[in-house]
Amino acid sequence: MSPVQKPVYGLKAGATMLKKLTAFVRYLVGRLTVFFSCERRGSVCHYLFSMLLMGLALVLRLVIAPIDAGLQYVTFFPAVTLSAVVGGYKTGLLATMISLSFATCIFTPPLLFLVIGKFAGQLLAEFGISF
Repeated sequence: MSPVQKPVYGLKAGATMLKKLTAFVRYLVGRLTVFFSCERRGSVCHYLFSMLLMGLALVLRLVIAPIDAGLQYVTFFPAVTLSAVVGGYKTGLLATMISLSFATCIFTPPLLFLVIGKFAGQLLAEFGISF
């Protein structure tokens, strides 16, 4: 008596290897589309969108004015707002943290220099003030 094989991803036991592989790929794609679905707020898609917006805001800020111009947050405000509106408050908090990190590390004297102790204290103070 031969052991009974269970169907793999909806296929019969006698299916070829190519059919099994394509069925497995379809199954994985179906699972990943649920994971990356942009229909619900706070999905991976929204977090990636938030990070992309912060990168775009940084590039736009560097194009608009020189680093020492004193306009640290001019492009980050709309990007954080848009990120929070589209993705929810968690993606808005992520965007806030990323923009504060960029503004503190790149646009606050000493320019383009990261001093860990000063950076951590200033970042926490700015994040506390933003609430």
